[in-house]
Amino acid sequence: MENSRKNLNLLLELAVRDLSQAENRLAAANHQMNESRKQQGLLEQYREDYMSRHQTTLNSGMSGWDLNNYNTFIMQHFCYVGIYNIANDGISILVN
Repeated sequence: MENSRKNLNLLLELAVRDLSQAENRLAAANHQMNESRKQQGLLEQYREDYMSRHQTTLNSGMSGWDLNNYNTFIMQHFCYVGIYNIANDGISILVN
């Protein structure tokens, strides 16, 4: 009986430790997600500013260099959004 009680206490201690570690990982993931959301908001704002500043150039035509810079910016933006969505899905899986 005493041996069973010790085993159960050990299992309980291990479960509590694992739960504590999971809480810490979840807190870190939530913090990172909040930071990512802030960065995404800034990136969206930057994209809107970029588009409004270059709207005249876009309408009247642009040089090859400007077009290359624009395409690079847009591709980086889409990559960031894709990474953000993957991370958000991962957090959703952890939370649920």
